[in-house]
Amino acid sequence: MDLLEHLERRLGRTRRGWTADADGRPLPFLVGQLGNGELPDVESFVTTGLSEYPFDAPDADRRIRLELLLSVRARYADGPYPAVLQRIALDMLRSGRPPLRGQVLGPRGAILPGSALESFYLTTPCYYDAEFGSLESEGGFPVALAWLVPVARAEAAFVRKRGWDAFEDELERHDPDLLDPFRDPLPLPSRR
Repeated sequence: MDLLEHLERRLGRTRRGWTADADGRPLPFLVGQLGNGELPDVESFVTTGLSEYPFDAPDADRRIRLELLLSVRARYADGPYPAVLQRIALDMLRSGRPPLRGQVLGPRGAILPGSALESFYLTTPCYYDAEFGSLESEGGFPVALAWLVPVARAEAAFVRKRGWDAFEDELERHDPDLLDPFRDPLPLPSRR
């Protein structure tokens, strides 16, 4: 199945696309905004074409192909999300290292003015069925969708100290709205 078809089936129709950065420099991938999909009132921003640049897996003899996904409640869709995806994807291409599940990127300051969330946690897109998180490209190689979840500074520190599995246990326990960039930080346990 074609990547765009795979994305539009769950995330909705493509509304906008960016092929250049804020300075007008062409990007080696696209960033699209999709909406009106399976999740009501959700807008998603996703790279397409990043998976054409495979990365060496740090812990195995294999190649990783990724696309990045960031989803928010529709009322917050006017944020800097295309630029965020562009920056993260370009950093990946420059370094030659992909972010992996459970990794935290940042902090780099509030993602929106007034938000306590300033980092991104990478995980699988769990608000969708399991098949959505990966697909086989037209070229026959597997592509994973890495969901960038905005997190607070204390949450990022918790992941780094206690690990992604402990953080995901806390996400399950508290069930926050991970699509709300103004959600309150989790009340995480401080001991260990």
